[in-house]
Amino acid sequence: MWEAVSHRCQEPLREFLEAGGRVSASEVEYRGLRLERRPFTGRDLAGVAYVKRFVDYGGTISKLDGRFVAILPNGLRFETEGSNLVDTILMIIESTSRRAAHTRPPSATWT
Repeated sequence: MWEAVSHRCQEPLREFLEAGGRVSASEVEYRGLRLERRPFTGRDLAGVAYVKRFVDYGGTISKLDGRFVAILPNGLRFETEGSNLVDTILMIIESTSRRAAHTRPPSATWT
């Protein structure tokens, strides 16, 4: 928790934990997805919120040949190094949010 306080990411961490996520010294876990903790250190601990949104959207993340592979429900794949995993997930979430905003009826909400 001290890490979250020192990097001002208590709120994203709290929301992740309340949704059933887990963070240990060695891994991050949410809805059956287990990732090594290394990409989520320091300020990137806030990235657990993006993992939650990505998994809730239907995406999966795995590791292949030392690289992380984020796969959208439509099969689109993004490969990245661990040091860029949080930024990659953020980019995917933001782009899917923008695209959904342009294609949904004005009364719909994005969760």
